[in-house]
Amino acid sequence: KNFLKIVDNYPSSKYRYKSLLFLDIANPDSLWRELLIKEFPQSNIQNNISKLNEVDIMIDETWDILETDPQKCILAFIDLHEKYNNEKSLYIVGFIYDDYFKDIENSIKYYNKYLNMYKDGEFYLIVQNRINDIKEMYNAEIKSREQRIHLKSGFDFFKYSSNLDSSLFYLDLASKGENKKIN
Repeated sequence: KNFLKIVDNYPSSKYRYKSLLFLDIANPDSLWRELLIKEFPQSNIQNNISKLNEVDIMIDETWDILETDPQKCILAFIDLHEKYNNEKSLYIVGFIYDDYFKDIENSIKYYNKYLNMYKDGEFYLIVQNRINDIKEMYNAEIKSREQRIHLKSGFDFFKYSSNLDSSLFYLDLASKGENKKIN
């Protein structure tokens, strides 16, 4: 509604181009695109739209490869990213490694690459949040393992050396851990 108001009432507004662009996206079968091309020929909107649609089609086709040849699918997404500098393709590579393969090392590698290349990217917050989740997951696992080590050390000191001070020290450390199942 506000975009239409800008287009209708403020023909010299610096927001006219963006308003026309939004109206074209919201109503793709309307005359907004023609008006965009006519009023802003320097924007090269026609080529950008064609290129965008072409890349989106290639992304959709590449997803189809995942079930039959996952490695080929990943390589195709990497290729799309490199040829078209397409941030979505790079995000998808990290996502596939993360969600489909459960390959944390490669997912982190491509997620970090995404964060470094696309600071204002569409998926930036999603990627950043996922990396934070992975870090928290690993930190929780490390703390849990440290707690188990302390518990085992406490029992070992008690069982094998009758060293009560050391045994109590490690059992106390284990009791302060978050995992109450092993306390």
